[in-house]
Amino acid sequence: ATSEELAAICVPRKELAAWHDKPFFQRAVDHAFVLLNIGQGAYQVQRVIGVTEEDSTSGQPLPGYNIQSSVATTKWLLLEWGGTRATRMNGVSNSAPDVDLLKRWGESEQGSWPTQRQVAAVKLVLEWARSGGEGDPPAVPSPPQAAAARSPLLASTQAAVDGGLRQAGSPRR
Repeated sequence: ATSEELAAICVPRKELAAWHDKPFFQRAVDHAFVLLNIGQGAYQVQRVIGVTEEDSTSGQPLPGYNIQSSVATTKWLLLEWGGTRATRMNGVSNSAPDVDLLKRWGESEQGSWPTQRQVAAVKLVLEWARSGGEGDPPAVPSPPQAAAARSPLLASTQAAVDGGLRQAGSPRR
């Protein structure tokens, strides 16, 4: 995938704030990217790998906070950048990342740059969420067996979509 294609699957803070209490929230943001303020005007692109409300070590609830001035939540994003950590959504930028930040993310991930097919799968789910998230999420075509083995991101995206379909009581497509 190109940097421009990755930019298309970056979720701004305003969408996180609008979606955080929707039933489709986790499915919408899984494997998308965010531009995170890491302090002193520095930003980093990070991949969303989940949503949590609990500390992974203690199992205790994480504290609530405001995503934006009048939008409170107890949900934290699980972000991946050389490891996984729970992060408040209020640090996510509303701006799109530039090409240099996307390339820096790719260099840090040592070859786990998403394929065009993986980006297309995430983009389909984001488009569904942006249109209101009504009904079942889009069916992500299953890759050939060998491609799925080489592509854990696509396999996990497909599993998340399939899991959402089963939770909704709909047949697998």
